[in-house]
Amino acid sequence: MKKYIFVFVCFITCFIVLTGCSSVEYRLAKENIAEIRESLYVGENKEINATLSCGKREKDYVINGYATELIEFGVLTFELLKPVDEFENFEPMFVLFVGTKRYDGILEKNPFDGTYVADIKKNINTTDVVNAKIMCGTFSSEVNLNLLTDTWEINCEDALKIACKNQKENIKNFEENGAFLAEVYVKIVNDEEINKDEYFWYVNFVGRKGRNFAVIINTQNGEVMAEKSI
Repeated sequence: MKKYIFVFVCFITCFIVLTGCSSVEYRLAKENIAEIRESLYVGENKEINATLSCGKREKDYVINGYATELIEFGVLTFELLKPVDEFENFEPMFVLFVGTKRYDGILEKNPFDGTYVADIKKNINTTDVVNAKIMCGTFSSEVNLNLLTDTWEINCEDALKIACKNQKENIKNFEENGAFLAEVYVKIVNDEEINKDEYFWYVNFVGRKGRNFAVIINTQNGEVMAEKSI
């Protein structure tokens, strides 16, 4: 009984938070999306950690306050949990199965964190079995990926509405002569140093005149955990 009461209270809380968003600010933000991450798949074994982050982003990806044409993306990322010598001498490859649909190609090394990434250029959001495999020389490892965002109470659209409500006055400052002088990024983030398995929504408003602000939102109850203005 207590479980059902808790779920009901969470539902009412989320409803109040989401319906409190001004439709004007939300509409302006929605029309000026530069990137929105809609789904996140995760999986891990003893050798690798793998994620698949999908959504839409600008075709010409430039953080400048101008929202332009959007295209689909599906960024597959592999993290090696222990050193593998083959990666020093061979080109890493991947195979990704989404149901019966196969994607494959070459992985590139991220110079900032040492992970290996590829963009399949497809916005995946399905309950089909998703399996990711990385190969390099004689090394091979694969893992099934689970749709993590499907377990959250707050989705990307909810997060945007909450951010609009929280930053209503700042958003108004971007309006000028009927134009909205900013672009919006809706991302999924975590803190590897604190808890790599805990994710948050990160909504960032970037103005054309150098000003920007952001909020971090809890994925389960919609609480604004932090906000920042630059």
